[in-house]
Amino acid sequence: MAKSWIVDLQSDDWPEDITYPVFFKPVTSAEGVKLDIRRCEDEEAAQKYKEVLRDKGYKRFLLQEYIPFNRELEFVGSMADEDAFIISENVREWPLTGGTNCFFVVDGNTSLQKSCLRILDVMKKSHFTGCFDVELFDYNGKIYLNEFNWRNTGNSFFALGTNVHYAVIWYLSKIGEDVTIEQLKEKHGVTFEKSQKDNWVGDGFSAGTTEYYRLMKDGKPITFEDMNSIVSAIKKEILNNNFWTTTNADSNIENARGTLYTHLIKMRTQEVDNAMSLKDGETSEIEIRKTDMYDIKKALGLGNDAQCCTALGRQFNEWSAPTYIMNKCIGAIELTDKGAFVGNTMTYIA
Repeated sequence: MAKSWIVDLQSDDWPEDITYPVFFKPVTSAEGVKLDIRRCEDEEAAQKYKEVLRDKGYKRFLLQEYIPFNRELEFVGSMADEDAFIISENVREWPLTGGTNCFFVVDGNTSLQKSCLRILDVMKKSHFTGCFDVELFDYNGKIYLNEFNWRNTGNSFFALGTNVHYAVIWYLSKIGEDVTIEQLKEKHGVTFEKSQKDNWVGDGFSAGTTEYYRLMKDGKPITFEDMNSIVSAIKKEILNNNFWTTTNADSNIENARGTLYTHLIKMRTQEVDNAMSLKDGETSEIEIRKTDMYDIKKALGLGNDAQCCTALGRQFNEWSAPTYIMNKCIGAIELTDKGAFVGNTMTYIA
């Protein structure tokens, strides 16, 4: 963590162990503005800037050790009965001087996540509840804690693009409305029931069975109306339960977490949100039709809308075209809403 000193600007006392360069910052957000943050290269520059700040009416200021970095990271979230957080890399700031970060990339690096979870453990010992904002520096692979704020970040807008609405999760937790995996049955009657499916290899021979769990409600498969609470609970579970992170350093768990995250949080959450946002009187125009397999360009591209199965030219899926042709995809049914593609299902002959 960066060393820091609070300096009384009305006094001539000066810390003896300050190292340069050093940053001048307001002690709290309420005591100053970002435009007055400045880096001073040596003591002469620091003493001159101290006089400037005194003339501006400042009573005290924070001096912080300069740490070189390759990447600036942000660890933001909320702490309550259920914790929620986002780890991101700050890519762009605007305006360049005194501005705010305006473009982020979510970072799912396991090692970085473990560092952040250690910070979270320290925070929990203070019995804090609410939103937090932690600034981190990555310098040659080593993570440094640069700044800690016991408040929400000024960049909280980017949570809208991640579907990790940590402030809302905190609020719901405090009023007792959040839903966890354990509460799904109690509040919504949803259960996980073990089932199995038959597996077949490409030449038509049985390859045994695989066990899996189905989401059921009142003895029947769940309906779309149940999805909102289920998606919210599962999303919270895989993002915050230590089983998926620090407790089990296992590649199979990592792979399962990645699959759940991609297929549930990144893909299904937005679909559910869109459906739930329909206003009274709004309608959907659902059409189900057989795909024209003689339209070769379209037939070969089946699955590209979902970036799965038979998708072409989509990074790890690029290998699937030979599989598609080898397995002779002979038909497909597609579903559209007001003419826009929603999904499809395909039939193969092995």
